[in-house]
Amino acid sequence: MDKIDYIEGHVAFIDILGFSNLVLDKDNADKVKDVTEFVGKFQYFFNSSPKLRTKVAFFSDSIVLTTDDTSDLGMLFLAIWIAESYLYSKTGLLFRGGISRGLFYHNEAIAFGPAIINSYRLENQANYSRIIIQDEIVNGLPEIPASIFKDIDGKYCFNPCAIGMLRNTPDSTEPTKEQFLKSFEEEREFVLKVIMDNLHTPVSDKYLWRMRAFNMMCELIPDTFKAYNIELNDDELSELNKKKISLDNFWDLRVYE
Repeated sequence: MDKIDYIEGHVAFIDILGFSNLVLDKDNADKVKDVTEFVGKFQYFFNSSPKLRTKVAFFSDSIVLTTDDTSDLGMLFLAIWIAESYLYSKTGLLFRGGISRGLFYHNEAIAFGPAIINSYRLENQANYSRIIIQDEIVNGLPEIPASIFKDIDGKYCFNPCAIGMLRNTPDSTEPTKEQFLKSFEEEREFVLKVIMDNLHTPVSDKYLWRMRAFNMMCELIPDTFKAYNIELNDDELSELNKKKISLDNFWDLRVYE
């Protein structure tokens, strides 16, 4: 057997929470079909686009994304956000996962190696609907971006809300104040809906974590706007800060009327 040529880069091992139960229920056949068709297109888009430097493999209820050594985390984060946003819109399911850096082999649908095993182990530690990032990756960054934050248990996590803040900004353009504010409100409504949809289920704690991710993004709003040379007055900042989510938001169900 020829020697396996590992390459070094970032690996994300993603579990689709609740996908197995979705598959087992025959009434969800159309949703499962939507997922498989999307993943097929998602794989083809990234696997056939060398410039994106990101590859995708899918098996059972898991997605593996890999990047080579020349890539930063930006494209990996964007790919995760795109996939999760679409899948939630079709199935109401979110991700849990881990991201590590190291050696792996990835060719089409075949992916294995030490970095993939490490990412899988991180995914097993995630517990909530979050994606844990290996400490060594974050410690090696010149500065920590808004898309990464340290959770209350000391684990670094990907913050999808930070990517969501650019949802109304066209590719290759600088966001405007109006685009940012519109995205902020849409991201907040998304998080509220995710939590409310799962609030009275046995897995509610897995989704309540999204409240923390959104609130952490709120903390960074002044720096984020400043980075794009967007000015906010004190009143605007105060109003945005009031948008943080707490459990009190769910006592009044009229937010969904």
